[in-house]
Amino acid sequence: MDTILLDPLAPLPWALSTPDGLLRKTNEASLASLLQKNVQFSEEVLVNSAAVIDGMSLVQRLKGDHLTLVMSK
Repeated sequence: MDTILLDPLAPLPWALSTPDGLLRKTNEASLASLLQKNVQFSEEVLVNSAAVIDGMSLVQRLKGDHLTLVMSK
């Protein structure tokens, strides 16, 4: 029994696939609204704070006429 459970039981993890082996459909909009539901906005930024930036989203928002990406401090 120990050696049987070392191998995956399906080609994809069950959390990501259906019993047929197809990928599950997700509703990303519902996830975003759920994450934003209890957010409280602050008027001031604390000294010990951090910002999380989705880099791919930032790159996709760029217009196609830019040949290089310049990052500044």
